[in-house]
Amino acid sequence: MWKRKQSDSRAAADPGSHIALLTGRVQGGKTTIAWEVVEALTGKGLRVAGFLSEGSFRDGERDSFTLRELTSGAVMPLASVDFREGWSRYRRFYFNPATMEQAENMVLASLEERPALIVIDEAGPMELEGLGWYGLLEELSRMKSIPQLWVTRDGVVEQVREKWGIPEEIVFRAGFRMDRRAREQLAGSLVEHLMKRIAAE
Repeated sequence: MWKRKQSDSRAAADPGSHIALLTGRVQGGKTTIAWEVVEALTGKGLRVAGFLSEGSFRDGERDSFTLRELTSGAVMPLASVDFREGWSRYRRFYFNPATMEQAENMVLASLEERPALIVIDEAGPMELEGLGWYGLLEELSRMKSIPQLWVTRDGVVEQVREKWGIPEEIVFRAGFRMDRRAREQLAGSLVEHLMKRIAAE
């Protein structure tokens, strides 16, 4: 009984304790690490929902993103530096509202079968301004019984952590230009943490 009360008290103090953050520099390999985590968990027979944002480059600079929805495997155009009719501009990129709406609906629909984990790539500057995935993150942040992994970036990680009450000890930090061994070690630590959280639910 005492342990239960302690858990309830911690949940009240840290409303985002069900959310692990993976952070690192822009173009620092965060999505690659998140994908390795997804593969490890699905390899254990666990159902993972959510999405990853995969970037492409032109002339050495990132010029577009596609979104990979994890339940269906669907890949959809998310953002581009080039103008697209009907897309919404934020800083350098134009974002596809149809993809964002479809992805959000797919994540919410996936909750009916209760996934073991939800992955969101990413919670960034847009979301801190109430744009992008903000509404989805707000809804997911209240679903404390579902473990989650959110990808963010070093420049805003403290703001994201404070906004959604995520404890510092469950922020996993990717070093810049990590070698394969270091990346695999970080992914392994994340998998270990998430498996413990999944087992506790």
